[in-house]
Amino acid sequence: MSCGKVKKLLVGYVDGDLDQKREDEVREHLGGCARCRVLAEKLETSSAALSSLRPVELSDAASVRILGAVEASGAPRKALLPGWLRSPAALAAGACVALILLSVVVVGVLVVDFGKDAEGPTPAVTEEKVATEESDLAYMPTEGEQSLRDDTGNLHGPAPTPVVKATSTDYTEESLREMFENLEVKETFGQRYTMGNAIGLGPSFVDKVTSEFEGLGQDPAVLESMISYVTVGEPTLLTCYVEKALFHGIDVTIIGFCAPPRSGTTTLLTRTEAWVMDPVKFVTSPSAGIVHFLEMK
Repeated sequence: MSCGKVKKLLVGYVDGDLDQKREDEVREHLGGCARCRVLAEKLETSSAALSSLRPVELSDAASVRILGAVEASGAPRKALLPGWLRSPAALAAGACVALILLSVVVVGVLVVDFGKDAEGPTPAVTEEKVATEESDLAYMPTEGEQSLRDDTGNLHGPAPTPVVKATSTDYTEESLREMFENLEVKETFGQRYTMGNAIGLGPSFVDKVTSEFEGLGQDPAVLESMISYVTVGEPTLLTCYVEKALFHGIDVTIIGFCAPPRSGTTTLLTRTEAWVMDPVKFVTSPSAGIVHFLEMK
């Protein structure tokens, strides 16, 4: 059996879902292929680590609003990942959130590791570990990241946190892209945080931005619902920016996320997504609430 075929079967192999014939074929291949064997070990590590994570929960107010809107909508989402991962149905199926998280991280491991040479098994990821500054796998810092490290290679300075503000800025597609291209918090997140940090810090960052948004006189429940809607199938999106503003004269909420690149070049959150959301339309129909989407690699 080729490496390509084994790659497609590894998730089922790790989960014990293959029939006996396929399982034996994969096991035989792993016995003679170090690269695929290392990948299988990493998938097993990810599965074991994520099984201990606490479920993602919305506040009561957010749950009522978002689930009611999803039921009334029935419209498919614009998906950047496969539709079954980031659809309204996935959000409504709260009991399946843990399985969705596991699936996405497993897929991420497949994408990353088949794009580089095998380097040995990955340490288990736990909530306590990813919450620290050095929670990710060892890697060589980039030039930009080096500015955040001292002579011993350790990160220094305060850890960056999301920016939350309300302005009267009226953005266009061009001005929004220019703003995000020069956004300092995006750069610091990309230099400091990794995929493991995104999973560990995600809930606390959502709490922070919703609390600060409420302090600006805005509705925190709708903001939390919009963030949950975007990130339900992609737990490696870390909220870095929220702005109450205008977009072509429409009142909107702009939400920025940092994420690992789609190719397996690094675990750092060097990719940015910006979602322009109409909060009024979102409450009625989540998919209709998406006004504009921007992605920067």
